[in-house]
Amino acid sequence: MKSLLKISLASSLIAASLAAPHWAGAASTICDNNGGAGYPITDGGVTNLSLPFNFGDISRLHDVNVTTDITHTWVGDLTVQVTSPQSGQTVTMFERPGTAAADTAPTDSGPYGCNQNDILATFDDESANPPIENEPCVGPAPVFSGDYLPHNGAPNNLSTFDGENPNGNWGFRLSDSANQDTGTLNEVCLTVSFAAVTFDKWVSSNASCSDTIDSIAVAPGTDVYFCYTVLNPSTETFTINPGDWTDDQGHDLSGLETTYAAGATQTIVVGPLVAGTGALPVGTTINNATVTGTFA
Repeated sequence: MKSLLKISLASSLIAASLAAPHWAGAASTICDNNGGAGYPITDGGVTNLSLPFNFGDISRLHDVNVTTDITHTWVGDLTVQVTSPQSGQTVTMFERPGTAAADTAPTDSGPYGCNQNDILATFDDESANPPIENEPCVGPAPVFSGDYLPHNGAPNNLSTFDGENPNGNWGFRLSDSANQDTGTLNEVCLTVSFAAVTFDKWVSSNASCSDTIDSIAVAPGTDVYFCYTVLNPSTETFTINPGDWTDDQGHDLSGLETTYAAGATQTIVVGPLVAGTGALPVGTTINNATVTGTFA
């Protein structure tokens, strides 16, 4: 994490400036419904979609959920899989519910599995419900509705993707492995939660850091303050532990070493630093002040 700190003498003034970087994220969702028309599912057909996820800088995801809205008679024909853009790993959401038969698209001769209609479901590692292959094939359409674990549970978990950079084109594959029944993929959505930290640093003329500015010009002998803030805009808790980070300007950042629940923030103030003294010497320029951190 980098901030610029420049200290120089301008006439009889000391000029200090700080440029603050930001990291943000939380959860973002991408969907594809083909402009509302959906995608046809034909006998023995395979639908391959590319879902571009570009919501943040390089980061690490900590949760992925997949939602499918499918209109199709005899859902035992169908298999859905998702592939990550970085590792290329593939996880199966469901595979031909109601039968032990594997995905054999284009077509096979059976067994044919669940003979009911439609799937409107979210696949989530945190679901309290079993995979839809373990659910009874009974009821009105959609026969599978709500949230479910992915196919067969562990080790076929969406947590397979945890720790990867979520940015890039996610692959979505839907196949129909038997004949006679067709339908429509109405929509697929991918919800990705990824590590989210906002780090901010600025310069101020007062100890309350009320003037959150990137640059300031003051006369020698004036008190100047540096302000550091950490914000957690994510849905997940993270912790900065003692020794997890250092500031190459030698400032004590221990006041930021704590646990941040969702939405929590913490600010510390370094100073006063007296312009024109050892802390802010006249005629000195320091570039690329660096704060490096590891967050659990």
